[in-house]
Amino acid sequence: MLALAHWRDVGLILLAFEAFVMGLALGAMLYVSLRGLRQAQAWLTPRLLVVRGYARQTRDIVVRVMAAAAMPFVLVQSAVAGLRQALQVLGRR
Repeated sequence: MLALAHWRDVGLILLAFEAFVMGLALGAMLYVSLRGLRQAQAWLTPRLLVVRGYARQTRDIVVRVMAAAAMPFVLVQSAVAGLRQALQVLGRR
């Protein structure tokens, strides 16, 4: 019975050691991953600023073109609505 208790204790010590080694491995993987993310962010940030500029230019062009394309329709619709309202007011008199 004494030998069984001894091997149980050895097994528990080995299990604790294995858990510690696994924790170290996970910690090392986390450290390397964070370093890689910092390097990727440093590489990506200037490029994303350039892309942001292109996106802003594209947005400005789209807004300008759509305003020019929609303006005639809006003007006609406003004029028609104004005429309808004027006719309704005149029709009530």
